[in-house]
Amino acid sequence: RFGVGEAVEFGAGGQVGYMSSSTEGASGPYWRPYAFVSDAVGGSVAFARVSMDRLDASNPYFSHVTPKVEAGMSARYGGLDVTPRIEVARARFDEVDWFWGVRRKDLTVRPSVSLSHDAVSWKGFKPELDVFYETRSSSVPINGYTQFGTTVSLVRKF
Repeated sequence: RFGVGEAVEFGAGGQVGYMSSSTEGASGPYWRPYAFVSDAVGGSVAFARVSMDRLDASNPYFSHVTPKVEAGMSARYGGLDVTPRIEVARARFDEVDWFWGVRRKDLTVRPSVSLSHDAVSWKGFKPELDVFYETRSSSVPINGYTQFGTTVSLVRKF
């Protein structure tokens, strides 16, 4: 992570690992390079990140590359942290779907907002509520969906 001036930060990184799946043949190694930039604007922080996931599944049918763009802004109001964001990902699978006769391509859009409050914390950990709406369109129709959901996480910032 590098700073430019007093407010702008940028950086790059990556992740490597192994994805395990209960679906036969869908497990395999993955890698994810990413780059990000953030800028303090008043009492808020605007941020953006680009990444590209690559899964090399043991069955090539599940192998894919997924470029993703994420942007948002984190703001504080008293002790309340509010972070709206949007993610857009475009997965391109390696193999042609044998049933549908097309190469699978998915477009996933996920707007969300995360909320946490300083008054609710334990030993530096705060619960964070994330509310999202996600929609996926796919060249293989059975893989398209729309969902609304929430997650609760324990977060500690260093």
